[in-house]
Amino acid sequence: MTTLDLNAIIARACHATPGPWGHVADTTTHGQEVHRIGSETTNSDVASVDRRSGEVTDADFIAHAREDIPALVSEVRHLTEERDTYRRDAESWRRYMASQAAIDNATPPRRPTIPFTPTHDKLTHPRTPHTKTTALAEAREADPTDDCD
Repeated sequence: MTTLDLNAIIARACHATPGPWGHVADTTTHGQEVHRIGSETTNSDVASVDRRSGEVTDADFIAHAREDIPALVSEVRHLTEERDTYRRDAESWRRYMASQAAIDNATPPRRPTIPFTPTHDKLTHPRTPHTKTTALAEAREADPTDDCD
């Protein structure tokens, strides 16, 4: 896709005959059938399309170009501004995430703390079979009706 020179397009639109434009079927003095396209405000012709070779759709397209072109340029500018805003936001998030990754990589991982519980005057790991058996036995002694299995 080529880069549009939106300023040049708007400049051409600003120098064109003021709109809105319309079109009517007419016959010239020489008997040629045409669609005259003209300004509805200044009552002047801006173009004509030969009815034998041109379609009414061509005249309709040309007549609407007076309002359509500036509207399209406005929309392109709006969408370009919106896209640029999203790009800036995305770049900001990329920088933020990179800084968070750098912090995470610079900070040494914490060692997990393993809780120890005293049993019979010595420390044992809570996942050892002895500790599990002791914990079940203590639970049964505390409440013999509770089924801990």
